Amino acid sequence: MPTGPYVLIFPAGSSKPSMRLQETDISGDFGGDVTVGKDGTVYDVNLVNDACGVGDFEVFLKGQTSPAYTVNMESWYSISAALDASDDLFVAYYPETKARIIEYAPGAQTGKNAPWHIKNPGGIAFDQNGDLVAVDGTKIEVFAPGSREPVRTFGALKSGQFLAFDKTETVLYVADSGANLVDAFDYASGTLIGSISSPDPTGVAVDPPAPPQ
Repeated sequence: MPTGPYVLIFPAGSSKPSMRLQETDISGDFGGDVTVGKDGTVYDVNLVNDACGVGDFEVFLKGQTSPAYTVNMESWYSISAALDASDDLFVAYYPETKARIIEYAPGAQTGKNAPWHIKNPGGIAFDQNGDLVAVDGTKIEVFAPGSREPVRTFGALKSGQFLAFDKTETVLYVADSGANLVDAFDYASGTLIGSISSPDPTGVAVDPPAPPQ
């Protein structure tokens, strides 16, 4: 979990961290998102790094407490990250005038623009079909591989943030900080099936989680 200038790793079922990953700019990083690759590599996305005035992400190899490298982004806000089935890293960032998703091959420090057009990105994830699922401001969008525009859109959010699938990928949970709710959607139909009241939610996780892609 991101806590500001460092990331804490907790063993399953434990309330005490087993490892602390130290970010490089201890005074200026603001935690955003964390994702873990199949090989145990930790990708730590920071909203903004005060030392350089842009967002960044830092890469920690398995078992290492210092980053192997840091990649500075082109915008103030590096929002979220997701890994596809090939462990390519996708990082979403904005403001709207520069909103885009950048794809990085494993170990790469330079990336390329992904094709998806998202105006106000929040959380992103890949489903079992390889489709990208993205919170885009007030809605959820699903993009087929290589498609610029969404193949379907659902939800009526006030200020969508992060998202998470359940284990069977039948329910998608989305934090809506503007409505003080975590909404649950039937993923296949996009139908809202329930909501959980929560003050200003941003992150959301499900136990047990969806299987890695």
